[in-house]
Amino acid sequence: MSAWLLDLARGIPEELPPDRNAHSLVWLPDGVRLAFSSDRDGAANIFIRDAGGNGASEKLVTGSQHADPGSWSRDGRWLAYAETSPLTSWDLWKYDTAAHQASLFLRTEALERTPAISPSGRWLAYSSDRSGRFEVYLEAFPAGGQRVQVSGSGGTEPVWARDGRTLFFVSGSRLMRVGITDGPALALEKPVPMFDVGAYLAAATYGPAAYAVTPDGGSFYFVKPAALQPAPTRVHVVLNWYDEFTRSLKRQRETAPRPLPLVACPLSLSRHANRVRVLEDGRADGHGAGDARARGHVDAPHGDADDRQVLREDGLRLEEELAPAAGVAVGGYLRHQRVDLLLPTKH
Repeated sequence: MSAWLLDLARGIPEELPPDRNAHSLVWLPDGVRLAFSSDRDGAANIFIRDAGGNGASEKLVTGSQHADPGSWSRDGRWLAYAETSPLTSWDLWKYDTAAHQASLFLRTEALERTPAISPSGRWLAYSSDRSGRFEVYLEAFPAGGQRVQVSGSGGTEPVWARDGRTLFFVSGSRLMRVGITDGPALALEKPVPMFDVGAYLAAATYGPAAYAVTPDGGSFYFVKPAALQPAPTRVHVVLNWYDEFTRSLKRQRETAPRPLPLVACPLSLSRHANRVRVLEDGRADGHGAGDARARGHVDAPHGDADDRQVLREDGLRLEEELAPAAGVAVGGYLRHQRVDLLLPTKH
């Protein structure tokens, strides 16, 4: 599994240094380090690393159960996280960085997940299916005890606004918000729908929510799945495909451009000829003389006179064996086009 950082100002993604099955990434309050879950040592424990990959990762929470970090308190002292239990599915835990100690926060027969500590540090928002469906709850933190239900028609993945006066959560396909007064007496407003989030990638783990809110609360970032190609509704079976392939190949060969034909010239290749001039009417002059109708020339085989004589004699012998009436074939290029000349051996 790969972990990525997205520069929101430039829109450029950057892959983090690899770590075995790193997931559930949560920023520390310093904005430099990340907490994440990895099963590099067996069970998925919680580690801390520099976001830029500097230095080695530090193990924060060690245990035999799978643990996913959820959120940090603003002062960096507390980490709230979810951990599996062989008896109760998923429970909520807290880690005290001052005491370097983890302790159970909430365990019920239900499944609790996505813990989010409020900016004031006095409340923990989370989702639980204790009512038969997932709803969002607030519970006093870190001591626990006082509990308030936030959503009424289903809710998951709570996320706090930076000022602590609004809590966001997802209900069905809609993003909801709840106004909160976090004073001597906690007061909650009625949940209000904001917009339809559509098909986004919901939280695949039980730690952080699968979306993010900018500090000013004006922008929300969701991960949308890539568009999938529709499943095929018809399958075509081609019989005797090899025969059809060979026929198609034959047609392509028959319609392919053919090379220029051999041009018959009334002249033999002499011992000392090294150029053949091609005329408009297709005649050739083996002595290199100019002609007003000349279009260009084709070079005969390279080499000295003796070499050309050998080539001429070999060519004559070969041509006589294959076609006694034929002459010597000389090839070259004229205006970037191939020209083949068949020079008869006799005048």
